[in-house]
Amino acid sequence: MAKKEFVVEVYELHAEKHAVMAEDRIDAIERINAGEGDIVDNSLEYIETASDYGISIEEMAFSDEEIERMEKNGAADFNGGYVPGIRSVEEA
Repeated sequence: MAKKEFVVEVYELHAEKHAVMAEDRIDAIERINAGEGDIVDNSLEYIETASDYGISIEEMAFSDEEIERMEKNGAADFNGGYVPGIRSVEEA
């Protein structure tokens, strides 16, 4: 079978540092949650794929054969009816 290009959108967890002027740690948290502060340059860090999020099996409209294939080869663990970590898959 000929290969085709696909664009796969993946949910990921990242951490990023923010600098904020505050009276104490609690004030700093409150200010960040209110949208204050500035991103610290070069502080973005990849943590992991966000496997608690994913596209539903119904939304992807997988056939029974596709589901069986993914379960067999470990490409997906249909954890509660969704494909963990995947937001979308589109043919390019």
